[in-house]
Amino acid sequence: MTTLRFHGSAAVLLLPLALFVAVTARLFISDAAFDLTGLAAAGVLTLFSGSLLAKAPSEYWKAAVRGASSELTGTVVLILIASGIFSAMMKASGVADGLVFLGGMLHLTGHAFTVFVLLASSLMAAATGSSIGTLLAAMPIFFPAGVALGADPTMLAGAVLSGAIFGDNLAPVSDVTVISSVTQRFRNGTPADIAGVVRTRLPYAMIALAVSLPVYAFMGESLPVSEAALSGDASALLMLVPVAVLIAVAVRTRDVLMAISAGVVTGTATGLLIGRLSFATIFAAVDSRLSGFLISGISNVSPIILLCVTLFAFTGIVREAGVPDMMAKALEAGSAGRPSALRTELFLSAATLVVTTLFAAVTSASVALVGSLTDDIGRASNVHPYRRSHILSGLANSLPVLMPFSAFVLITMAAVSGLEGAAAVTPFTLMTAAFYPIALFLVFGFMVLTGTGRMMETPEPEAAEAKTATAL
Repeated sequence: MTTLRFHGSAAVLLLPLALFVAVTARLFISDAAFDLTGLAAAGVLTLFSGSLLAKAPSEYWKAAVRGASSELTGTVVLILIASGIFSAMMKASGVADGLVFLGGMLHLTGHAFTVFVLLASSLMAAATGSSIGTLLAAMPIFFPAGVALGADPTMLAGAVLSGAIFGDNLAPVSDVTVISSVTQRFRNGTPADIAGVVRTRLPYAMIALAVSLPVYAFMGESLPVSEAALSGDASALLMLVPVAVLIAVAVRTRDVLMAISAGVVTGTATGLLIGRLSFATIFAAVDSRLSGFLISGISNVSPIILLCVTLFAFTGIVREAGVPDMMAKALEAGSAGRPSALRTELFLSAATLVVTTLFAAVTSASVALVGSLTDDIGRASNVHPYRRSHILSGLANSLPVLMPFSAFVLITMAAVSGLEGAAAVTPFTLMTAAFYPIALFLVFGFMVLTGTGRMMETPEPEAAEAKTATAL
C-alpha cells in the first residue's frame, strides 16, 4: 500500500486535528451550543482541510474511504442505529414509571438510587460489551426514575456513563477489550488471549469501581422525592423484560447486534401486549410527517454516526500516511536500543491519552492505532502483552472520555435530551460527575509509575500465562 504524501511531513495531519478541537471548543465553550450536528460538521471539515495538505488528493480520499468502510466502522454504525431504536422504544414505553414505583417501595431514593444505577449500568455494559448501547438503553430507563426519586441529575448521568465505561474496559465482547488484546502479541507472534486479558484486568477494574462507589453514595445533591414515586405504575416494570432478554442474548451469543435486536423485538411485543405501546408509537405518518420510535431512534443518533464515519475515515488516512511507523522509529532512536519496561509503558500511556483525546474518545479507533504502533516496541522491551493491553484500554477509557467534545459525552447528552432534569447535565458538569474514568486514570497512573503488577514475558506464552495468574 502506497504511503500518502503531504506538503511537509505527515505531521501536518496535526493541523486538521487542531482545527477539529478548535471548532468543538468554540461550539461548546464560547457558544454553549451543545448540538451534535455541529460536531459532525467539524469532523467533515477536518477531512476536507486534510485533503488540501495532500500531494495526491485522490489517494487521500481513497484512504479515507478505506478507513470509513472498515468492518469496525460498519459495526459501530449498526450498533448506534440499533441502540438508538432500543433507547427510543424504552423511553416511549414509560419504563421509568415502573422503576419509580420500585424505588419508592424499596426506599431507594437520592444517593442510594444513584449507587444502584452505577452497579446496574456496569452489569449491563459488562454483559453486552457495548458502552454506546448501554448509554442509549440505560439512560431513558434510569434517569427519569432517578430524578423522580430525588437523585442528583448530573450524578445520575455520570453514574450511567461510568457504568458504560466499566463494561467498555472489561467486557470480553467489548470492541476495546478485543482490539487491545489482539493488537498486543507475544514474542512468537501469538495475539494475547482475551480470556487471560479479562482475568488479569478484573482486579484493576474492580478497584476503580470500588473507589467510585463512595463518590456516588455521598456527593451531589439529594433532592425532594417526587409525588410520582408514590403513584408509579407497577405494570411498567414488565418493560424490564426486554432488558433481561438483551442481556441474556448478549451473554449467550457474544453478539451485541443480535442482543439489541432481540431486545427491540421483545420490547415492542411486550409494550403492545400490556398497552404501553401502540402501533402509532412505533411508526406513523401524520400530515406527511413521520413519527414513532423507529424514526426518533434513528434521527437521535444520526449526528453521532456521521461523526464516527468521519473519524474512522481520518484514522485510515493517519495509518496510510505512515504516522505509526514514524512514532515507533522515534521511540527506538530515543531509547538507544531496546526500550526499558518503564519507558515503554510511559510512551504507551502518553500515546494512548493523546491519540484518544484527538480522536474525540472514539476509543476503538485510538486503541487500534496506538495498539498496532506499540506492539513491536512492547515485544522488544519484554513487557507482557496482557500488561500492554491493560494500559491501552484503561487509559483510553480514562480522562479522554470526559473531554467536552468526546464521543461518550456527546452520546450521553443525546441520551438525556428531552428527559426530565436534563437541563442540569452539560458536557462540563459530566467532567466531574462521571467518576469511574477518573478512577481508572488514577489506578493505571499509579500502576505504571510504581511498576505495581508489572508482568514481563517469559520465553513461552504458556509460562507467561501461568506467571500472570499469580502476579496480582
